[in-house]
Amino acid sequence: MAEIVSDTDGARMTSADGQTRAAATADELLQSLLGDTVPLDKLIDWLRGRNTNDGHLALDAAGRPLLLRQREWQIEYAYDTDDANALPGRLFIDRADGLQLRLRIEHWETLPNSDQIK
Repeated sequence: MAEIVSDTDGARMTSADGQTRAAATADELLQSLLGDTVPLDKLIDWLRGRNTNDGHLALDAAGRPLLLRQREWQIEYAYDTDDANALPGRLFIDRADGLQLRLRIEHWETLPNSDQIK
């Protein structure tokens, strides 16, 4: 488990054992950690289950994102409750060539004076 924070000062990852790594951007940080690129510009859309017109989005019975296929990526959504308004607690992101990412979201927060979630 690790936490990645990205802001105007750069990107930092702190692992569960307290080790930190930093880079100028989140893209550069993930490149150095994974040895491969991940489209972070799409990650926000994936987190929110947004289909950006170049993929296919399937919804569950409650109308929440269940599976998003976009180009070589597949994103599966898992929820911690059956509440129709629940946001995903886990994302399973797989690329066709075998790269896999697992995200655990423990807390969603609405930004003040905004409908944006961080």
